[in-house]
Amino acid sequence: MKRTFLVALLAGLVSITSTGVAHATTDLTAGHVDVVWVDYQSGAFVVKVNDDTAAPAPPVLRDPSDVVLHATNLTAQTRPAGSAYDFLGPAGGTVWRLPQTSDATKLWPGWNTEELTTGVFANNKITLEFAKVSGSGDFNIYSVSPLGAVSKLVDTGDANPDVVTVGVDKHVHANWVFEDDGDYVIAVTVRGTLAGTSTVVSAGPFNYAFHVG
Repeated sequence: MKRTFLVALLAGLVSITSTGVAHATTDLTAGHVDVVWVDYQSGAFVVKVNDDTAAPAPPVLRDPSDVVLHATNLTAQTRPAGSAYDFLGPAGGTVWRLPQTSDATKLWPGWNTEELTTGVFANNKITLEFAKVSGSGDFNIYSVSPLGAVSKLVDTGDANPDVVTVGVDKHVHANWVFEDDGDYVIAVTVRGTLAGTSTVVSAGPFNYAFHVG
């Protein structure tokens, strides 16, 4: 069985397996990132992290396993008031929120299907299924409309499937929220039904590491 040891190396991390091969990871703490970037090539999904945190430099596509996404202490806030936010835990509690709108001091996460063309998938849509693999608190994604309406997209604290339907050629940002600090692993599975068939194409689950706090 392989044993993995984590050691600090400069600004990143290096994972060293029993084979002696070092595997560097990149820490993303602020700026724009498409956490789930999806393409479709040669009959298969390609899923990457689109790291745009160094803009205006060109973005870099990274494997999900090569990245640690951070919700730093700057993202900590009191849970928003109102019953629409009850899925985020008790009123007055602390949550760590990566924002729907850009904030230069925080990571700005989203998903991106702009590489997917129309006519390939049924109804020009695919799905992203989220699951919490590990972490001390619940994980949530929600959006707020210009008029203030709250739409819950993901809530690992309830029994409902955490499946988000996404149109092709879309670039979407929402609020990503953690109800406790610490380390999390969030898995994402991508699925789509090929247009005019019953054939389902899937990829994943891909594990995404988050450090909160």
